[in-house]
Amino acid sequence: MTRQRYADEIAKALPRWAVTKASWGTDDCALALADIDVTVQGVDPARDYRGRYRTERGARRVLGKPGLLGGWGRAARRLGWRRIAAAVAQDGDRAVAVTPAGVSSVIRYRGKWFGRIDQGNLMVADNKIIRAWAVC
Repeated sequence: MTRQRYADEIAKALPRWAVTKASWGTDDCALALADIDVTVQGVDPARDYRGRYRTERGARRVLGKPGLLGGWGRAARRLGWRRIAAAVAQDGDRAVAVTPAGVSSVIRYRGKWFGRIDQGNLMVADNKIIRAWAVC
């Protein structure tokens, strides 16, 4: 089952994120989540951005004015993801959230939203979600 595969992959990623530093362009808040999609479904929602930046400034340049929300929105349309309310999200579903560090990509796991930050993991509540998508 795909949801179980998402749960398994997220369970593997969280401990690694907790002890390693994120890296712009290879293991940042968006690419870390996209890597899970590649493993689970064999699709890369970040294919248009991989290898095109190495800094936060570079990421902002590549994403353009629509920013992170626009980047995930384009990927969602391409992959057929549908918009959902944060409260009904299941393991693996994706969102963009407002965090103390700014806007960030997050993934649903066991009823909570988790993200990859510069040094570790981030957990946010449903009320911090700007937009969410079901990935399957």
